[in-house]
Amino acid sequence: MARVGMHEAKTHLSQLVERALDGEEIVLTRRGEPAVRLVPERSGGGFASLAGVWRGRVRIAARHAALTLLLDTHLVLWWMAGEASRIGKKALAALGSDGIDPIVSAVTIWEAAIKRGLGKLDAPGDLLSQLERAGVELLPVTPRHADHVASLPLHHRDPFDRLLVAQATLEGLPLVSDDEWVRRYDIEVVW
Repeated sequence: MARVGMHEAKTHLSQLVERALDGEEIVLTRRGEPAVRLVPERSGGGFASLAGVWRGRVRIAARHAALTLLLDTHLVLWWMAGEASRIGKKALAALGSDGIDPIVSAVTIWEAAIKRGLGKLDAPGDLLSQLERAGVELLPVTPRHADHVASLPLHHRDPFDRLLVAQATLEGLPLVSDDEWVRRYDIEVVW
């Protein structure tokens, strides 16, 4: 059994996944204590439940490449609250499909923190901690993302959504969102 710290795991995730797929037991540690075990996905069932996925399980689909979906802030909050009925049918089907890896942007953490502080959004105060504990992949905001916002048409003035659109564009990620203004950009939107 290999024990690997979080920093090393972030740096060498693809190699660790390959080792796990080859049968090696890989345990990721946080502050020296076991936190997550990488194991090949053997069931063909996709995500068991929307809320359940984010509660302590990391699923890695073996035998095929995963499709990564970038999640808009409202979707993250509904998904974590188990409010699947608020999510569009296509988005719900995509998120429940085998081989789908959701990713959450730092923009979502930023937006939730600011709007919660202004009293405009009911979001958990420990959103980042919840996502980290659940092993959700987080997408940082890079200078390249920030700079790309200036080249976007002014279909939408919300700075959080514009930054998510820039990330989706530059990273080649479909964006899961029900925001009608986001659909005006030249990106794939799933809802």
